[in-house]
This record gives sequence, structure tokens and C-alpha cells, in this order.
Amino acid sequence: MEWHVVGLILFVGVFFLLAIGMPVAFMLGILGLGGLLILQGPSVALNLLGGSSYRMAENFILTAVPLFIFMGEMLFVSGIGANLYDMASKWLGRLPGGLAIAGIGATAIFGAMSGASTAATATMGPLTVPEMIKRGYDERLAAGTICAAASLDPIIPPSIILVVYAIAAEQSVGQLFMACFIPGFMLGGIMALEVVLWVFIKPEHAPKMPGSTWKEKFSSIPGTWPTLVLVFLVLATIYLGVATATEAAALGAFGSLLIAFYSKRLTWGVLKKTLLNTMVTTSMIMFIIICSSLFSHLLTLQHITYNIADYIIEIKMSPWVFMAVIQLLYIFLGCFIDCISIILITTPLVVPIVIKLGFDPVWFGAVLMVNFATAVITPPFALNLYVMKRVVPELSLKVITIGSLPFLIADVIGLILVIIFPQIALWLPSMMSK
Repeated sequence: MEWHVVGLILFVGVFFLLAIGMPVAFMLGILGLGGLLILQGPSVALNLLGGSSYRMAENFILTAVPLFIFMGEMLFVSGIGANLYDMASKWLGRLPGGLAIAGIGATAIFGAMSGASTAATATMGPLTVPEMIKRGYDERLAAGTICAAASLDPIIPPSIILVVYAIAAEQSVGQLFMACFIPGFMLGGIMALEVVLWVFIKPEHAPKMPGSTWKEKFSSIPGTWPTLVLVFLVLATIYLGVATATEAAALGAFGSLLIAFYSKRLTWGVLKKTLLNTMVTTSMIMFIIICSSLFSHLLTLQHITYNIADYIIEIKMSPWVFMAVIQLLYIFLGCFIDCISIILITTPLVVPIVIKLGFDPVWFGAVLMVNFATAVITPPFALNLYVMKRVVPELSLKVITIGSLPFLIADVIGLILVIIFPQIALWLPSMMSK
């Protein structure tokens, strides 16, 4: 069977199975294993099924996934996020829209601990949104700011999604972490500027707050310094080459236990819930990765990836036109599918083309993560919006959505900047190599 016929069947199959509500893991497994059985025969298909499952399970890099998840879950379940917002609000409260900016800052820091936007929304939402509304902030500004800021969490390292991309694209986890560090905080800064502009146009949406004394500001630091030190140590050990990403993840997991113990929040209930959440999330991710590897093998054995790359080069499509088209495609997919699934479905097809067109796959990973910031606040998928509705039920989904959509402007600006100026993403990784 011709490669383009197989490719078309797979393309239609992906969207049909997703449209009828089939989970992504089952969709990838059915198409991958079914295609291998039909086109390569039972012996090849079953050998790849067993071999892929074993290779994925023994992959040393994948050990970082449950460790980073445990780190984030421990800090999430034990309620460490409250200290971060208290400190940020005291230091930034006097700025125009200061409480909203403090929410962005606290959520960005929490992102460096959890790497999951839903965890950040679930943690920071009930802590910040009711407080802002009580202080006279507009509901749309309060909810939209936190939903949008939580989208930073997959970008700012350490990030589970970055680890998954590193495995799928066969790139260095440490290089990707460093590539996303500056873009993540740059995007947070653009969001903060957007809040200032919002309040400048609509000052009644964010009344001025009384400032905190220097004593109050400095007294808020002791409750947060252990988590800040932990994040610094995790990233520093990777940047300096002292530890691999997996070893740094182990440091983070152990450090989160110590912080919870130091804060007197390490109870049997907290530990049990953390371990259960870690097990469920890790199992889900591993199952998707194993099924996606079958799908990837099918694309490779049928030469679909390389033939598409050759076709794009033969028709002399401009690399930048291709990059623009692929970014629009990712924004579209993000409206319907979660980010990890998008990576595992598209990376085997897209990354070889990206490399063949002369782009850096590490830079492309950073661009992709910034692109994904739009996914969690763009309906109809918009996972952060639904999580916010669940944790702050007094707000309507319409209010939350209207408040979040203006921040798509910040996401698009950040995406354009990282594409036009690749060194925003590549400077730190280049320093690592030296």
C-alpha cells in the first residue's frame, strides 16, 4: 500500500476516533497496533508491542516523570501555594492591578514546582480569586489572570510536558529545561504588563490597595524560602551539569518531602493522597507513551515521516511558511486535545521535518511550549477554565472565559518573539555547552 494512502487513512482515523470520544491512548494503540498487524504482519507487530513496552518502562529519562509529579503533588496537596501568594501580594500589592500581578508571580513560581497547569489553577484559584473579588477586583480580571498565568506552568521548568517532548523528540531534558526558562518568565512579564494596561483602561476593575510595611514584606519570606531554594537547586544542578534531569527530579521529590515536614504539613493523609495522585498520573502518561511508540513505529516503517519531509523540500516550501502553518495547526489542536497527547501524536511526524528544514529541535520545543500556553485557555477544551469553575463555583464559566481570552494576546506576542528571536530560547542551552 502506498505511503500516502496509509497516511491519509491514519489521519482520518485519528480525527474520527477522537471525535467519537475515544481516549488518546486507546486511539494511538488501536491505530498503531492495527496498522502494524495489517501492513507488517503479526510477528512484527507483537514483537514491537512487547519491545516498545519494555523499552519505555526501562527508559532512565522517564524516571524523572513520577519524581517531578511527586514533587508537584506534595507541594500542591500540602498547600504550600498559600505562602507564595501571601509573599507576592505583599511585595507587589501597590502596583496597578497588584493582586492580579501577585497572582501571576505566585503561579509562575508554583509552575516551577508542579509543572502542571491544572494543579496551579486548582491551587492558586481558590487562594487568589475570592480574595481579589473581596477587595473589589472585577471577576473577569481575577479569574482570567489566574487561568492564563497557570498556562505558564508547562513552560517554566521543571515541566512534565517538556520531559515527554524530550523523550518523543530524542532531545536533552536539561537543554529543553534551560531553553524554556527565559521564555516562560518573559511570557509572565507580558501578562503582567497586560494587567497594567487593563487597569489603566478600566481603573474601576482593580481598586488601589494599601501598601505593606517593609516588616510585613520581609516577614512573608520565611514561609517561602525553602520552596524557592528547592527550585533553584533543581535547576542549578541541571544547568551546571552536576546532575541529570532524573537525578535532579529525585532531589526535588526528596526536598518537597522535607519542606512539607518542615512546614508541619506532612501528615499520613497528605502522603497517601500525594502517592495516589502520582501513581494515577504516571500510569496515564506511561500508557499514552507506550501506545504512541507503536504509532511512531508505524509511521517510520511506512516511511511516512521522511516522505512528507522530502515532499515539503521538493515543492520548495519556505521553512518559515511551514513553521507558521505548523504553529496554527498546534493552536487548532490545542482547542480539542491535551498537550501531552498532541506531542505524542505529532512529534514523530513533525520533528524530523523541522530538523530537515534546518531548525533546532530544542528551540522548536520551546516554541511549542509557548504555543501550548494558548491551549489551556482556548475553548472548547480549555482545561484551566473548567478547573477554575470547579474550584471557584460561584463564578460562571462565561465570566471565566471572557476574562481569560484577552490573555491570548500575550501568548501570541510571546510566541512571535521566541520565533523571531531564537536566542531567547537558545542562549541558556548554549551556555550549558560551554
